[in-house]
Amino acid sequence: MNCSFCQSQVLDTFYFCPFCGKVLKDKPLSTTFLKQAGVYAFAFFFPPFGIIPAFKYLKQNSEQARIVGLITVLITVFSLLFAVWLSSEFIEIVSTTINAQFPKDLNLYP
Repeated sequence: MNCSFCQSQVLDTFYFCPFCGKVLKDKPLSTTFLKQAGVYAFAFFFPPFGIIPAFKYLKQNSEQARIVGLITVLITVFSLLFAVWLSSEFIEIVSTTINAQFPKDLNLYP
């Protein structure tokens, strides 16, 4: 195989050209247990931003990487729904607490 930038002879397994340093092909993303745990934790604790690594994994050629991407999307959606539900419950509690401080028959506006 030849480098498309400097036309030097390179091996098919190279990700970078050793002569000019240009990227020949993208390096596949890691699917190790530790990397998966980190991606899943990121998707859970930062729900909207979990979509970014999910799409990166979904675009990979590896079946394992696509599975990681799909699971990351599901975790992100679940976490986002949970955050919305939790926020609405919090707002309801605060609203109830504030409303309990004022008498119902108090007319502040004549």
